[in-house]
Amino acid sequence: MKYNINYQNRVVSLPGAALDRLTDNTVAELKVLLAVCSGEEDISAATGLDSASIETALSFWRGAGIITGETVEKERKVARHATIPSYTGEELSRIIDENGLAMIIDECQSLTGRVFNITEVNRIAALNSYLGLSGEYILLLFSYCAEHSKTNLKYIEKTAYDLYDRGVDSTEALEDYIRREEEKHALENKLRKLFGWGDRALTPTEKKHISTWSDEYHYSYDIIEEAYYITIEKAQKLSIQYLSKILFNWNSNDLRTLEDIKASMDAYERSKKEQQDQSSSFDVDEFFELALKRSRDKILNS
Repeated sequence: MKYNINYQNRVVSLPGAALDRLTDNTVAELKVLLAVCSGEEDISAATGLDSASIETALSFWRGAGIITGETVEKERKVARHATIPSYTGEELSRIIDENGLAMIIDECQSLTGRVFNITEVNRIAALNSYLGLSGEYILLLFSYCAEHSKTNLKYIEKTAYDLYDRGVDSTEALEDYIRREEEKHALENKLRKLFGWGDRALTPTEKKHISTWSDEYHYSYDIIEEAYYITIEKAQKLSIQYLSKILFNWNSNDLRTLEDIKASMDAYERSKKEQQDQSSSFDVDEFFELALKRSRDKILNS
């Protein structure tokens, strides 16, 4: 029987080689291929598939050589509220092979000191396929966590999703985040010694102050130290609130270096002295004026 196709106003051309790849289990892959070939901008709306299924299908067609390049721009997901995809054995093998994750997973196992089960491998694959984090990113994150004795996979996975939600989703961004965290940790250790806190756990308020000084004001240890000595001189004891107010004022006046701060303090002291001198001069003039008035009154009354 011969069939006639009613093309109406749209024609979709498919690569003939794609037919050889279709099986009973490739319904999602066929939907995505049809959407791509028809030029659909919103593949999710056209197919009714979620982002994870779409990316898996695209990986399938890329692996088959049917499509090349990035065909869709991944939507940023609020990952912490999303359901982590669960891949079939075939999908998981394809993701690992296509993205070169076998070595990454081996290195992650070595860093955590354990062999992952299939569920854990699935979670690592999701970091790559679902969030789009590179193998280099995943390995760097595992290394950083392991250095801080955080080798629990659930902890590392949660950290990855939290960082992703905060926009730390590239290797360069992760390197910058790690650098800033290490600088903050080094600053905290110095302040512990300066403030006499020892090894005790810091209160949430203390942590918030330190985070503000380093992350928001971007002040180094020497500037905080200067504010500390001023606090001790004025308040006669350590007052985090008083110290923080000093730093707030310096930051509000865009004083970025010790030289800027000392110049500003010197200018303030000079201004204060000038006001005192003017006040003293006024007091002397007023004294002599009153003295002359008393003399005149005495002469008139004599």
